[in-house]
Amino acid sequence: MVRLRSLVFALAATFVLLLGVGGAYALTQTTDRDILSQRVPGESARTSGEERLEAAVRQATRGETIVRGEKALPAFAALGVVNSATGNRDRNMSRQEFLGMSGLGVAALLLGAAGSSRRRASAASLDYPFSLGVASGDPLPGSVVLWTRLAPDPLNGGGMPQRNVKVRWEIASDENFTDVVQTGKAIAKPEFAHSVHVEVEGLQPGRYYWYRFKARGEISPTGRTKTAPALGSRVDAMAFAFASCQNWEAGYYPAYRAMAEEELDLVFHLGDYIYEWAPMSGGVRQHDGEGELKTLTDYRNRHALYKTDPDLQAAHAAHPWVVTWDDHEGWNNYADLWENDRRKAARRASRAVFQAYYEHMPLRSFSSPRSPNRRLYRRIPYGDLAEFSVLDTRTYRTFPGSYDAAPRDAAARDEKTTMTGPDQERWLLRKLDSSRARWNVIAQQMMMAQLNQEPDSGKAFNLEAWVGYVAQRKRLLGYLSERRPSNPIVLSGDMHSSWVTDLKADFRDPSSETVATEFVGTSISSGCDASDAEAYEEILDKNPHIKYFDARNGGYVRCDLTPGLWRSELRVARSVSKRRSPVRTVASFVVEDARPGVQGGRA
Repeated sequence: MVRLRSLVFALAATFVLLLGVGGAYALTQTTDRDILSQRVPGESARTSGEERLEAAVRQATRGETIVRGEKALPAFAALGVVNSATGNRDRNMSRQEFLGMSGLGVAALLLGAAGSSRRRASAASLDYPFSLGVASGDPLPGSVVLWTRLAPDPLNGGGMPQRNVKVRWEIASDENFTDVVQTGKAIAKPEFAHSVHVEVEGLQPGRYYWYRFKARGEISPTGRTKTAPALGSRVDAMAFAFASCQNWEAGYYPAYRAMAEEELDLVFHLGDYIYEWAPMSGGVRQHDGEGELKTLTDYRNRHALYKTDPDLQAAHAAHPWVVTWDDHEGWNNYADLWENDRRKAARRASRAVFQAYYEHMPLRSFSSPRSPNRRLYRRIPYGDLAEFSVLDTRTYRTFPGSYDAAPRDAAARDEKTTMTGPDQERWLLRKLDSSRARWNVIAQQMMMAQLNQEPDSGKAFNLEAWVGYVAQRKRLLGYLSERRPSNPIVLSGDMHSSWVTDLKADFRDPSSETVATEFVGTSISSGCDASDAEAYEEILDKNPHIKYFDARNGGYVRCDLTPGLWRSELRVARSVSKRRSPVRTVASFVVEDARPGVQGGRA
């Protein structure tokens, strides 16, 4: 009976797949001929590290025009996004658009009903190489990264031959690709799991574009992206979202479904994109594999599993993303090895973690494992309105004295104990000092505000967070107080709950100066333990710099900026146990220009 049911699903999906491929071909055959003669993006101008990024910023700046207000959503081929989970807007599609752009997704969903996820991926692909969707990221003025990975059998190593494969790409100023502005070829290499990272330059600043890939006779889903405005140009408004912590087993991603329907300029992901754990029973859905991730193949398969989620694919295809990692991408795995003095195994694990992360993210070449000065921390400028400093607080940190709530010891107060490493710390302060943007945003992983979980005894701190790195946090907050970069805002993840805090010059003195505001976003799916939530509630009145706490998970934070006002909306799904659960705003807070700290809001 099981085999018969699987056969029925397979036949139905194949029929829909053929309709989708035929529709996609009909919509694109007029541009297929043109893409063959285009150039391959040059490599000669590429350098590594910060010089490469700054050069890209300068090279990508083209004039002062900022195009805003284009409302068309991407024509997704495999995502399953229809109406907004929040009811904000309906998108009507013609029959031709549905068949051409959604057939592959419907086929994948039909096939997904049969068998385990490992068999499911193998059956559903039918040699379609774009099973993991498309993404864009790291937008600069006139430049953006386009990403895909060829993986017809994504959960079993990818299913590609061990040879280079040519991939064509094109980027257009309209959704129907009637105005293709650039095309080119990239090589998907087996040593990078046939992933593709195209750094497109020479685009117009502050403009929406649509992009897609072609390989092995197939066409990818269509993604929409947007370049950053020209450096220093006037920007009157922008909107972005930030998210973190998307444990597959904890639930579905209705938050991403809602995010895909938002009008956003970009999305920040602050870590825990995957979880390295072995499969656990009792979850909404289950990880593949038999144990904790160890090898590069393990990490590739786990990233691919997460990337098969249609709502995650939708959010990637709808907006450019800026990503950084936290501990569950694999850091705990090799940190434990280091601490147990298994240094060779730790180095091998760290290489696998970094490699798989790069292969599945829309990152620039200076973040490649082959880059001699590879790094994830970087700057994203957004005209004169905002500048984002994206940190990596995992790679260079001093290991904390404890991974549980514990008293702060001498190491936590040591001047050499570091969350970022000395080079990244100097880089951050230099960028803040040179910024002329109205809002200066530090996007990073761990809660920066003080959280004393036993105020009476003073013996319970999360030493993994900034409270376990007292001297460096004091230097940073002291710098903000002394040098006064315009409107510092800190964005954080990790906590699986929502927090709004004032960052104080001295957390021991509630009357001390507020130097910045911190928004900690809840998780996409990962849960906050009930015991932790109860403990947090009990100590809020003894941490007066904390203005808001909410233990609900399954959400993200939307931020709207103007020169005079910052507004953060905390958006949460009703449940992560249902894919189509509605998402709503549960609290909203504002920060006024030139007034650090939360000045108003509603909850």
